[in-house]
Amino acid sequence: MNAFNEATARAYMDAGASFVLVGADVALLARGSEALADKFIPTNPDGGAPLGGTGDAPSSY
Repeated sequence: MNAFNEATARAYMDAGASFVLVGADVALLARGSEALADKFIPTNPDGGAPLGGTGDAPSSY
């Protein structure tokens, strides 16, 4: 079964599923990349777009 939501995954397991997919490689890669970018791309103090950018992409692109 494919469940990216914890409650859904647990419901499948409670129903007897023996294999439940709880994540995807592309999602893990994306979240890891976002976390790394957050460490190196400063944002405006108000939480807006990255400094020097429009919000679409960092100014270094």
